[in-house]
Amino acid sequence: EWTDDLVRGVTRFLNRVWRLYEEHGSKVGFTQPDPAHLGPAERNLYIKLNQTHHKVLTDADALQFNTAVAAQMEFLNDLCGFEDKESPVFGYALGRLIYLLGPFAPHLAEELWHRARLDARSLFREEFPGVDRAFLAFDEMVIPVQVDGKLRDRVSVPRTATEADVKKAALECADETGSISGDAHRSGRHLLDCRAQALDGGPGINGRRFCDANKQYRAEGADGFRLGRMR
Repeated sequence: EWTDDLVRGVTRFLNRVWRLYEEHGSKVGFTQPDPAHLGPAERNLYIKLNQTHHKVLTDADALQFNTAVAAQMEFLNDLCGFEDKESPVFGYALGRLIYLLGPFAPHLAEELWHRARLDARSLFREEFPGVDRAFLAFDEMVIPVQVDGKLRDRVSVPRTATEADVKKAALECADETGSISGDAHRSGRHLLDCRAQALDGGPGINGRRFCDANKQYRAEGADGFRLGRMR
C-alpha cells in the first residue's frame, strides 16, 4: 500500500547513505580483510555484513524487495554506530554496501562506485561479490530468561553450549536477579524455560525440561525452557 511515510522513510535512508559516504568516502575499500586478524567488534561487523549480504540476495530472489531494503537499512545503522572508522573492515563494508545498493538505488550506487574507483567501468559490468559463508553466524547466542512467564533477563552463551550449559546459565541468572523466591528454592522444583535466540536469527536451543533439586530432567514437549515454580 502506497503511503507518503514510506517515501519519506526511504528518502531518509538514502540521505543517510549519502552523508556516510561523503564523510568516509576515502575509506571505501574492496580488499577482503583477513578474518584471523579481526578484533571482536570488527569480527561482529564482518559477520553482520555477510548476514546482510546473504539476506539481500535471498530476499531479492524471492521478490521480497521490501525486506531486502530493510536489511540494508539495519546494516547502515551498524555502520554508523561502528566506532573504529579507520578499521579496514569498516572500509570493506562500505565497498560491499555499494554492490548491495545497486539493484535498488542504481544511480546512487553508480555515483558512489565511481567516487571510490575513478577509472573503473560501470558497477553493473562488475561481477557481484559472493558471501563468506564461514561468517554467517555469531559466536554467541542471546537467551531470554523467563520466570513465571515474565521476561527477567538475558544471558549470552557460546554457540557451542550444551543444553546443560544453557540451563546452568539461566538458573544462575535467575538467582542473581532474585527471580526465584526462597520458598521455590526450598521446594526444589522449578520449571525452566529459556528460548535461545541465535544472534543471526538462526535456530536456537529448543526443548522443554522440568528440573528438580537433584537436577533430574524429564522431557515435556519441545517449545523452550521456562523458569518458574511447579505446583
